[in-house]
Amino acid sequence: MRYVMRAGVLYDREQKKVFARIQRDFAGQERSILSPDGDPVLTTDVCRPEMQPEGDGEIRFPAYIMRDKEGAEYARACPYCAGDEEPEKAGGFAHRMQAACHARLTMKGRAYELVMENSRSYAMEEAGREVLRIAHLGPAGGWDLEASDAIPPEIVCGLFVFCRYMELENEFPAF
Repeated sequence: MRYVMRAGVLYDREQKKVFARIQRDFAGQERSILSPDGDPVLTTDVCRPEMQPEGDGEIRFPAYIMRDKEGAEYARACPYCAGDEEPEKAGGFAHRMQAACHARLTMKGRAYELVMENSRSYAMEEAGREVLRIAHLGPAGGWDLEASDAIPPEIVCGLFVFCRYMELENEFPAF
């Protein structure tokens, strides 16, 4: 399925039908994914080791978490540096990793690889087969998204947010 994302709204290619929306909180990195009717469907957030919730398993590095509306974990992505190294081996800092260029993602028990080709192009693969492609539309703004029909639009929005989280990992130098 092909979509266009503009200002946090996921549309069909002709921008006539809304499939989902991304809503941002005033502070923090948590995002809500809303249905076309405005009902919350998912939330996404970055879980860092120092803010790890009880019972969430050991988190040594940032993890991108997607939860359903009941709060159950739907997907988790762990960013990695170039060369498939963990941040501490790549010279990352305790409070921030360096040069995240891909993330290992688990969604509903299935493994995926989310790759940041550059800050304007992302791809997600399952067993070497591309199931999602996200590309910036250039000066006109917005994003072109092409996803497998097996991925619901709300999940496409959540994965888009994961891509933006990965980009933020690289945005500012560590102090």
